[in-house]
Amino acid sequence: SHTAVSIHAATTSTTTTTTMAKKPTTKSGGGIKGFLTRAGKSFYTGGLFAKESGSWLAQHAARWGFIVATTSIVVFMPLIFEIAREQQVSIYGRKDGFLFLLCMCA
Repeated sequence: SHTAVSIHAATTSTTTTTTMAKKPTTKSGGGIKGFLTRAGKSFYTGGLFAKESGSWLAQHAARWGFIVATTSIVVFMPLIFEIAREQQVSIYGRKDGFLFLLCMCA
C-alpha cells in the first residue's frame, strides 16, 4: 500500500511537470512590464515602416520637385525678364528713353 502511494505521487508529479513544461510562453506578461514590452515592439515596427515609407516619399518628392523647379525656370524666367523690360520702357518712355540714351552717349 505504501509503495502504491509513492508510485502514484511520482506519476502525478511527473505529469504536472510535463504539463507545465508544455505550457506556451509566447504571450507577453500583463501589467506594466507586458505593456511596455508590447509598446516597445510596436514602436520599433512603426519606426521601420516610417523609415521605408519616408525613403520612398523623399525619392518621389525630390523627383517631382526637380521637375517643377526646372519647368518653372524655363517658363517663368523669360516672363520675369519681359516684365522688367516693360517697366523700363514705361518709366523712360519709348521716344524719351531713346533720345535720353542718345544724348548720354554723345
